[in-house]
Amino acid sequence: MNDYRQPQRVGILMSAAIAVMAAMLAPAAARAQVATAGAPVLGPVQTTRPFEDLDTLTAHFNAGRWMPLGELAAEILDSIGEGHPDVRDALDPRRHHVVLHWIGADTFGTPMLMRVVVHRPRPAVASPDLPGLTGVHEVLLSRSHEGHLASLYTSTRQKDPLAEALPGFVQALAGPLFGRAAALAGTEAVVPPTTLWASVTRVGLPFRRATVKVKAVAADPWLDIKKFCTSLGALATRVSYDDVPNSACARRHADALATGLETAAGKSCQPGKQDHATCRAALDRVLTDAFAAQTCGETSLPKDEAALVALVDKRFRALVASSLTNSATAELTFRNRPLTRFAFGAGTGVITDARFSHPRVKLDGGILVGDPLNRVMTTLFVNVSPRGYDEDADRMSVHERVRLVAGAALTPDFGVVGGVNVLLARGIGVSAGVAVLFARGAEAGQVGQPPADSKDPFRLSVATAPFVGITYNYK
Repeated sequence: MNDYRQPQRVGILMSAAIAVMAAMLAPAAARAQVATAGAPVLGPVQTTRPFEDLDTLTAHFNAGRWMPLGELAAEILDSIGEGHPDVRDALDPRRHHVVLHWIGADTFGTPMLMRVVVHRPRPAVASPDLPGLTGVHEVLLSRSHEGHLASLYTSTRQKDPLAEALPGFVQALAGPLFGRAAALAGTEAVVPPTTLWASVTRVGLPFRRATVKVKAVAADPWLDIKKFCTSLGALATRVSYDDVPNSACARRHADALATGLETAAGKSCQPGKQDHATCRAALDRVLTDAFAAQTCGETSLPKDEAALVALVDKRFRALVASSLTNSATAELTFRNRPLTRFAFGAGTGVITDARFSHPRVKLDGGILVGDPLNRVMTTLFVNVSPRGYDEDADRMSVHERVRLVAGAALTPDFGVVGGVNVLLARGIGVSAGVAVLFARGAEAGQVGQPPADSKDPFRLSVATAPFVGITYNYK
């Protein structure tokens, strides 16, 4: 029996598939902006990692050594997860992207909040971008148990470029589709005393495709004794030379403060035993006692000398405050967007062979005659990369270069195509695959004869046609 409804069903199914695709990829009606802040998850907790890790991380960061930076950061996250099973999965860089923060110093010695994105097997530390996540865990490494991080993520929704390109793709496909269809229708570790502390927060990200602005402030109230003592000597020299050059009393006060604060820091602010309140109190006691005892041999200081001594006290108190605060801020903008897995393309190719279920025919003067297949084929297709890729990366990854294709043949007959597309450069590639074409056919014995039914002259002829070609790819 001649089933003339089969090609009609093919057209209907293809139309339905396109409609479903359009509905799924329809862009949001409007952009939105949402701000989210970090919520505490763990800590601060003491880790097994030594203080030296921060110096090594900072050195790698400043030198741009991204691979060793990523490996060390992942090693630190692994150790935190081993000691705290409740966050082991969240901090696993093999399964998630984790943002690691610490306070370091740039090449000029200026404190800065350093930030890297840690992920395996592809380190992302050189880029702040995230691959379309709905949330991220942040980890702050600090030398003090009082270290803390506050961050605010402001996300602005961005349109999906695939959805914006879809209407043009559908329009290009619809004409040949409907035209052809009509024709056919017819354990716990021992913690050493000088180890880092870690605190974990989670920030929710409302949009999987957004531009995100981050403002973060971190503090690590820990006194670097070596740096502090060096700063004390430099400050005493600078104050004596610049601020109180002609006051012997104020100069002696500067020297006394430098010596007294260095001694107090050595006793009360040692790494591993350092308590912020105790350390601050010890240093404040030195400042207070020295100021009260400063008389320069007089019963009371003359007014002008008292002002100069007070200035020295102010300079040293400012140094103590800044050294104990050890804070830094960071502001940056990055993109949170899914890796590209689908992209549209068009191509032209050569059919290398074709096998028809029935001879391909046309009507000529009321007679069914053979209609040889044109070997040149044009296609519209969708590139498919199961692993995904970053379309803006400097170099193409193998997942971007080699992709599967699935789509439609537009000429010489409408059909479906599938195969492999290999990009030679972004935009241009070569393809190979198989097309299944739907053509007008007839029984072999009817060729050269009038059709048995003039109202339904053709049968559906399905051709299997391998092809090779050149492609143009939108991304």
